[in-house]
Amino acid sequence: MINLILIILFLVIVSHFDTSENTESIFNDNFLNKDSGFSIIFQSAGDFVENLISNTDLNNINPNDVSTWPSGDKFWDIAKAIAIAEGYNIPNSNSQRLHNPGDLSDGADKYGFEEHSGSRITIFPTDYIGWQWLYNKVKNIYNGNSKVYNGNMTWIEIAQKYAGDWQNWVNNVTKELGVAANDVFSNYIDT
Repeated sequence: MINLILIILFLVIVSHFDTSENTESIFNDNFLNKDSGFSIIFQSAGDFVENLISNTDLNNINPNDVSTWPSGDKFWDIAKAIAIAEGYNIPNSNSQRLHNPGDLSDGADKYGFEEHSGSRITIFPTDYIGWQWLYNKVKNIYNGNSKVYNGNMTWIEIAQKYAGDWQNWVNNVTKELGVAANDVFSNYIDT
């Protein structure tokens, strides 16, 4: 039944494409159409992840206004907490300037990057693409699809791998989520 739903969803999305447009980039405005009520990102041929984004106009995300940030489920809550820990809400911060709320290196080869403290930080073309990559990173951790993190790690263990200044990072993330630093990542989503 789920496969049938996914096939129907895929057909509906494909029908939204304007074939006169260059669809080489799957992250164009037609693909992430705010009027569709959801967005899709193809991560590899035949593999896609869909998610509902409620109360968010994808073309009007304001890094300085948390109320405009994507929301809708606990994965988004974690993404928002990470964005705050990374300073996305601070004017002219690297994460804000690079449209990269998670200060991610993921996507660096695709979109380009800047070097910061020995890391290649991705320069996303728009805020909503940066948010989608962060959301997918969080979801991949939970689903066991990350090569670096897993859902059974504590917030401290994730922080130690995620951020150079991991003590402040874990304090900021766990404060936003209302959890303890030694709580397990997946427990936040499962409760």
